[in-house]
Amino acid sequence: MNIISENQKSIYSFINKFCNQYRDIFTKKTFKMFFWIVISIISFDKIHSIRFIWNNFISRHMESSLNSVYYFFSYSKFSLENIMKRTVTLLLEIIPQELANEKIFGSSLFSVGNPNGIY
Repeated sequence: MNIISENQKSIYSFINKFCNQYRDIFTKKTFKMFFWIVISIISFDKIHSIRFIWNNFISRHMESSLNSVYYFFSYSKFSLENIMKRTVTLLLEIIPQELANEKIFGSSLFSVGNPNGIY
């Protein structure tokens, strides 16, 4: 299976559906960059640098420069807080119904506003 094929059964298609849940956090251009960065991170076992993912992945699938990737991380006006909230929401949605009333113990990342880390 080719990860980049746009056929419905590809990993690309699955990641695209998942990333589309973040679409409203980004502009059209920054969403496209976010999408390819997510795919490149998933594709490699170890990420050495932004240049590494650009040279070995993004430049082969997207018409952009290395500077545009740096710009995405430095100047794009997306909210990291909104990305974290959306991710937690998506994770909570996959909890089976029979476990819905159980307490969730989170790390300090989830403890913002809740010092005990219990939800």
